[in-house]
Amino acid sequence: MDRQPAPVDEELRWSNIGRLLLLAFEAFDDRVVEGLRAAGFDDFTSSHGKALRNVDLGGTQISEIARRAQMTKQGMSQLIVDLERRGYVERQPDSADGRAKRVHLTDRGRELISVGQSVYRELEHEWSEALRDPDLQSLRVALQSILAREKGRSANK
Repeated sequence: MDRQPAPVDEELRWSNIGRLLLLAFEAFDDRVVEGLRAAGFDDFTSSHGKALRNVDLGGTQISEIARRAQMTKQGMSQLIVDLERRGYVERQPDSADGRAKRVHLTDRGRELISVGQSVYRELEHEWSEALRDPDLQSLRVALQSILAREKGRSANK
């Protein structure tokens, strides 16, 4: 007896909160990359952002960057090599662990982060006008609450 798959609820599919959050993030991320490219960082991609947004100003080990980005160490290593080749980061020995390397932003990488923060502020301003500022603040607080709850939940596992 063949079982037929359950019909897909198209309305639920497009109102799913997880999907909406993901699509909103992707739209936001695309606009930030677009702004960075317009500012002269035309070799920067959204994939690069997965790595750079997880590098601390004092440097970070690749394994930690990978963990934060929820990627394999091998995949992150490839991204870091590409970012290093483009001049955004450099790897240096880790003074606390002689076997490890830390990824540091170069001057170009710090400039990209600074420009990215300006693009981010402009885009957030644009979105706050579209949402009405109190709505954006309510969304921010709600998302922070969800993330804090999930962090607590994963810590208790």
